Amino acid sequence: MRYVKPAYSQPQLLEVLREWGVEVLDETEAVNQLEHLEFFKFKTYCIPLKTYFNKVQVRISRDRLHFSDVIELYNFDRKLRFLVLEALEKIELSLKSSAVRHLAITYGPVAYVDYTPYKSEELHKNFLNQLTLAIQRRITHGDGIFREFSEKHPDSVYPPLWRSFEVMTFGTPARWLDDLSKRSDRQAIATCYRLHREVFFSILKNLVVLRNLCAHHEPIWNYVFVKPYKSPRKPELLSSSVNPSNRRFLYNTLVVLCYLYQIISQISNWKEKLIAVFGRTICY
Repeated sequence: MRYVKPAYSQPQLLEVLREWGVEVLDETEAVNQLEHLEFFKFKTYCIPLKTYFNKVQVRISRDRLHFSDVIELYNFDRKLRFLVLEALEKIELSLKSSAVRHLAITYGPVAYVDYTPYKSEELHKNFLNQLTLAIQRRITHGDGIFREFSEKHPDSVYPPLWRSFEVMTFGTPARWLDDLSKRSDRQAIATCYRLHREVFFSILKNLVVLRNLCAHHEPIWNYVFVKPYKSPRKPELLSSSVNPSNRRFLYNTLVVLCYLYQIISQISNWKEKLIAVFGRTICY
């Protein structure tokens, strides 16, 4: 069955908002906002806020939901995404560094080529295929690092770990490292963050989901994870800050971002910036 619902003009969209109970005080400004913020994206912020407003679950000082309330929520979520991406960048670079250091010293500079240290042969083959395509794309597009390696080492299909990790997105090393067959290897990486291996790699799965949401400009302020990460028993500083009653909500992931960021960069003010975005103190 073909989709037949017609597209709406800007005035028609304003009428839709009014039907939802959203008060538009400045039509010119509202049309301008919708011109640059696609309506479907705007809707993802409008409907949850309207629902919470009707159920009196959030504090709104007015009796009606205003267009500006939705824009304010969008801007808050946007600032939060940028801040979360900052932390995820730090964690991704740190993960690659600690993994390269351990694996290269333990198994050699091209440790990822040999299937021996991994649990799933299929996952390992898929990983190598993805890596090969990514490296080839880099060379085709004139990447100096990989072109230079290819010219100097024409007989080597795969560069050393520290170069190959440069083409991996966050999710690739997270899945690949979790497939290491030896507990000692996985624990060696997790120990860099003072966590048990099972806790650390379950956290990574959450962070990969969060990174993808941020990268695609999806709302994160009310995101509910399908599967929460495993609650840490230690260190006590982290375990005491996790909310056990709402483990799938964003709060617990923000707590672990604070923890990991402080491990990686002890002089960082990231937590203070997070508190400033929320405008209130977060217990951590």
